[in-house]
Amino acid sequence: MTNKKESIAILAPYLTNDHPAGKQMKLVLLMLNEYYDFHLFSSEVDDDLKSIASFHKVYIPKVKPLFVRTIMIFFIYGALFIFKRLNKNYSLVHSLEGTSPFTNLVSFHFCGPKYSTINKSVKKPKSIRSIFKSLQHFIGGKLDSYIINNPYIYGNVCVSTGLKNDLIEFYNPKIEPIVIPNAIDNIKNSEHVKTTTKLNYENYTLIGMIAALGNWERKGLDILIKAIYRFNDKNSTKQDIKIIVVGDGGINKYRKIVKNLGLENQFVFAGYQESLDDFFVKSDFFILPSYYEAWPLVALEAANFKLPIISTAVNGMIDFVEEGVNGFFILNDVENIANVFIKLLSRKNKLPQMGMNAYKKVQQYDIKLISNEYNHLYKSIIEKKC
Repeated sequence: MTNKKESIAILAPYLTNDHPAGKQMKLVLLMLNEYYDFHLFSSEVDDDLKSIASFHKVYIPKVKPLFVRTIMIFFIYGALFIFKRLNKNYSLVHSLEGTSPFTNLVSFHFCGPKYSTINKSVKKPKSIRSIFKSLQHFIGGKLDSYIINNPYIYGNVCVSTGLKNDLIEFYNPKIEPIVIPNAIDNIKNSEHVKTTTKLNYENYTLIGMIAALGNWERKGLDILIKAIYRFNDKNSTKQDIKIIVVGDGGINKYRKIVKNLGLENQFVFAGYQESLDDFFVKSDFFILPSYYEAWPLVALEAANFKLPIISTAVNGMIDFVEEGVNGFFILNDVENIANVFIKLLSRKNKLPQMGMNAYKKVQQYDIKLISNEYNHLYKSIIEKKC
């Protein structure tokens, strides 16, 4: 006779591979489904999750601007929690940030107020779109500050030590957040090597890569473009650097900057891609000149392909990057990044070993290890509720 599984309600609007926070939660659920009876209260769920869990469709109107949808989600899930009596009917209720006003456990992947503070020091809003983004972060922060201390809370989890400090600073949680980092679900075999692909960039000495789903201003793409321009002025060799930009979401603005600076031959705008594998394989390093991150998952994915990480000292990267060992730190500064590019050229023969060091460190983020941490957390909270 087998023991009955504990039932866990998951409150997450999007449990799909193209939603970073949803993808991370999805990986955990796939690993732990043999131990728990998961019930997914979501708008969109990938088929592989539907096959191992109960899916309860939640209708979320796709209205704009985004902050209006955020408020609607908050109230929809709040009503769902109350009228479906989730706290009573399930052993545990686990939600993503900004989803439901009531939950037992909430996962945080961002801190809007922290980013807004950084953004104000960098660039003031100059358009309706940027004003709406600022409003989104403000409203999201207000909602999260309630969620983290809601009457049913038993635990908060976040993806980095830096994000934990941000949550404590801006939300003052009554329960100290637990750090469980982002995970990689497909650690590559140690023998995998770079192979020839359909990409043809062999004329360049070094190829760098940056990837995102949007938010390019926060990712520092404008600084990166200007840094390449400055690098060209400083570079006294015949060696060159090319940058692959993967992703869309307001990218045309940056295409124009590249064109105006005459850098078309040094930038490839690849657009949105279902898979980044070909681009990782063809690159020599991954670069992230971001102003703010909670834990950039794409950097883990790049390290999984043996790429050294060139990044600002944002949350997550502070924990991962070891200066000169598996990558380099940069500033959000044109001159600084240009100088690091010069350094990369002078140390290009050492980049493969740095990439190998990054790959070795990424083993710590295997989903098998990370899901085990969630399993322990689930058990502890269920015991407390009982």
